Amino acid sequence: MTMGAMFPINTHSPGILSHLSPFSHLRVIHQGEPATMSWKAGPVYPCNPATIRAESTKLASDPKGEKLVYTNGRAVIIRDLNHTNLSHAYTQHTQTATVARISPSGFYCASGDVAGNVRIWDVTQPENSLKLATRPLGGKINDLAWDGESKRIVVGGEGKDRYGAAFFMDSGSSCGEITGHSKPVTSVSVRHQRPFRAVSGSDDNSVNFHTAVPFKYDKMISTHTRFVRDVAFSPNGELFASVASDGKLFFYEGKTGEVKGEADRAESSSLMACSWAPDSGRIATAGADGVVAIWDAATLKSTQTYSLGGDVSAQQNGVVWANANTIVSVSLSGDLNVFDPRESKLSRKLHGPTKAITACALDGEGKEKTFYAGSFDGTMKSFQIGEGYGDAEGACDEVEGTGHTARVAAMSADGKGKVWSAGWDDKVACIEGKGFAPTSIPTGSQPAGLAATPHAVYVATSSGLVINPIGGSSTTQSGASSAVAAYPGPNGDLVAYGSGAKKVVLASVSGASVKVEAEFEDNKGEVLALAFSPDAALLAAGDATGRIVLIDVASKSTLVSSRWTFHTGRISSLAFSPDSKRLASAGLDEAIYVWETKSVGKNTAIKNAHPGGVSGVAWRSGSDGLVSTGADGMPRCTHKGCGQEYDESNNAEGSCSYHPGGPVFHEGLKSWSCCQDVNKPVLEFDQFMALPTCAKGTHTSEVPLSASAPSSAPTAPDHFVSEDGVETYGVAPAPPTRKAPGGTATPTLSNTAPPETAEPIKVVVEEDDLSISVPDGARCKRLGCGAEWEGEDVSRGEGEKAKCRHHSQAPVFHEGSKGYLCCKRRVLEFDEFLKIEGCSEGNHLFVGPKKDENQEEIVQCRLDHYQTPMQVHVSAFAKGADKERSKVVFEEQQLHLDLFLPGNKRVVRSVTLYGPVDPNTSSFRILSTKVRSAFSVPSVHPFLKIAFSGSSLPSICSLTYAQVDIVLQKPAAASWPLLELPPPGSELPPGYALTFGVHGRTGTVGGKEIVLAPEEMAKRK
Repeated sequence: MTMGAMFPINTHSPGILSHLSPFSHLRVIHQGEPATMSWKAGPVYPCNPATIRAESTKLASDPKGEKLVYTNGRAVIIRDLNHTNLSHAYTQHTQTATVARISPSGFYCASGDVAGNVRIWDVTQPENSLKLATRPLGGKINDLAWDGESKRIVVGGEGKDRYGAAFFMDSGSSCGEITGHSKPVTSVSVRHQRPFRAVSGSDDNSVNFHTAVPFKYDKMISTHTRFVRDVAFSPNGELFASVASDGKLFFYEGKTGEVKGEADRAESSSLMACSWAPDSGRIATAGADGVVAIWDAATLKSTQTYSLGGDVSAQQNGVVWANANTIVSVSLSGDLNVFDPRESKLSRKLHGPTKAITACALDGEGKEKTFYAGSFDGTMKSFQIGEGYGDAEGACDEVEGTGHTARVAAMSADGKGKVWSAGWDDKVACIEGKGFAPTSIPTGSQPAGLAATPHAVYVATSSGLVINPIGGSSTTQSGASSAVAAYPGPNGDLVAYGSGAKKVVLASVSGASVKVEAEFEDNKGEVLALAFSPDAALLAAGDATGRIVLIDVASKSTLVSSRWTFHTGRISSLAFSPDSKRLASAGLDEAIYVWETKSVGKNTAIKNAHPGGVSGVAWRSGSDGLVSTGADGMPRCTHKGCGQEYDESNNAEGSCSYHPGGPVFHEGLKSWSCCQDVNKPVLEFDQFMALPTCAKGTHTSEVPLSASAPSSAPTAPDHFVSEDGVETYGVAPAPPTRKAPGGTATPTLSNTAPPETAEPIKVVVEEDDLSISVPDGARCKRLGCGAEWEGEDVSRGEGEKAKCRHHSQAPVFHEGSKGYLCCKRRVLEFDEFLKIEGCSEGNHLFVGPKKDENQEEIVQCRLDHYQTPMQVHVSAFAKGADKERSKVVFEEQQLHLDLFLPGNKRVVRSVTLYGPVDPNTSSFRILSTKVRSAFSVPSVHPFLKIAFSGSSLPSICSLTYAQVDIVLQKPAAASWPLLELPPPGSELPPGYALTFGVHGRTGTVGGKEIVLAPEEMAKRK
């Protein structure tokens, strides 16, 4: 199940750091050039809870009853009920958050998500230090509860093998079991007094009672006939209550679970949630009939009701009794309703976005401004921004009237009190005062951008730039347009719009007349954002590659073309400060940058401003305050091959392309299990990542439940087998000596490196030939990088994007672990393998060195091997080898490969083996797609070195196909720890050894008695 997204509006204060400390209030130095840029975060104007029809929404409060706690998307919101600007958002969940509750001590908050993760974090500090991250369930967490000592947590939800768990908050270790249910647990509650008790409600219609501590199943209570939606202990622990979809409210004795009675309720509509009053004498319920009711626990009768309406959006999904005089419920629409139990009517409503904010505009002057935010679902909210509002700053209201029915794509204020908006419902609407105007303007095609002046409204659409003069007929400038900006003049408007893929057109518009003044093609991607400075002297253009171009309007020249490229994602919004000295840019890379227009080399970076991407930015006041919007907490699809962020309201069938199967790596070939017949297995990892997806469906953020791993059996230590059949475990035993002809003792086995030194292999790193042009869209060829070419100044300049962080050696997949040969990190999951950061840094490789068509290129080939007690099998892979020219040479202790490959490539490799071989008794087999060679080993020799030799080869075997499979015959049973020796002086990896096997299968054979080597015995003592 996926949830909606959380979208707070963050206020930032970039400014000039004077003599104050970095976290003090910042101010602007008006004289001279700024020496240092800095910023600090301002208040968060939060979203409202995410709601789903027919599901209970979990609301909670802090111990003092001053703050409301709920979730939306990947975020947990702690909202001050009286001062909106004192709210806080926690956005460290990687999956959609479902429930959050603050501990009775008030120091920590526990929050769960759809993947079964629970995070416990500090609420006393803005950094929210993580106390514990654990995964008690294999599926979605539906509810959680603290005990009265803030030491233990009980969770309920969905899972593969259980639906509930209890654990300690500091260690994550179990403190009991929540069992007895046959379907997912929907709610849990814990008695805060000793003796502790726990209750759980489930979709199996039952309420289970648990004793503690440790928590243990005691009995099942079958009072309800439909899904149990919520359970709750009273603050004094004497009672607990349950509500369900059958519309019934039951009360139970807190210590024993005995049924005390049923509330006198005539309606049969579902009850979605309940919450006790601090005095434990009353309880509030939220119903699907749109009614919030207060019940007396002694008389079991209703004492107060509040009706919010009869339509679907008025259904009540959750409720919390925050303090003695405050009850808060949430409607299906996301509105938070605040009641005073002493009053007979609704006290107030708390509004906020519930879906992604996709467009915004700031209107007004002075210290009181209105910030408009349009969402993915077409709803429009207004926020009070400015010091003039005092404590009411940040208050949110709905824009009245009929606006849009689909995503709000763009917004713009005309400077005369009107705000215009364009939506994916293909119309332009106007906001006047507190509501929408009764009429709208059709766009004819899907809008991408909008700009408004007192003279006209300009809409960038897929069919062209639509010009709507105020009071006149609309005209269309043909050609697809992606963005637009306008500046009002005395006799007309100065308009800039994105035309084609990467072009910015500057034009003068008067009525229906359009005169093109200049065209600029400095952007490297589709132009997505445009903005004029307040004095019309400058024009900024941001594109899909993260590049920002600054244009001098008067001289029609480019001031900045390649220096403002710090964004790593597409630009979503641009805004100049009122004095035109600064430009703020927002991007989908979650960052905001503030650029100095006079000193173009200086900027302020505000990283991680909105998890999920920043959708809009505007100057809050003067040149030292910003307000930004984002799609914080947008869930990311977990389907393999997709990984996109999405919104549940636009999650249509077919929008997700993915692989339903898993990756398959076998004998060097890589493929997907779901489409091996369609997508041919490939050898290179980059080719594997480029394999097209084979299935379509809807996005999901649920983590797939992997099959339980088989219990690991103890594996035998490294061992060796002597000639008489005795297996020795540990390091190799001291080799026996045998008499050679003439009576000389000859060693038969040694585990030490040869005394002679070898020249280390020089690794040649390829670099681009700068004389070769790089095509647009080219990506870096180095492993783990994949950066896209963005021009000479960016990809080969001195900025961050010119740095290539990559892996210098190939991927390795061994017994389930995945990693790269060049670094130590190993992971089990394929998705985690893709996230392993590069361990080397250098220049990007887009085209490689210039190659002479007549020059032969020496390349490497992969060697695979395994062993049995008497043989070691080695396979060399070289696809497309020329059978007439390719050669293999056997010497006593070396194997030489000389393989001619297509594309004027050649493999020349000499391998010094662990033991000597006998070329006369060696053999090889030629398979349908490979050549298999075999040779005998008359004796064993200390291991080895690798060398590339171009000398003549003494004995030659011609090859026919692309693979050489070599069988090394051992004269006696023994284990070789490696095939090739590392450079002199380096130690073997701990436990690294080939394993005994039969026809490739692992396992020991022939052992009758376990004998530890003396060296191993000494270590174990």
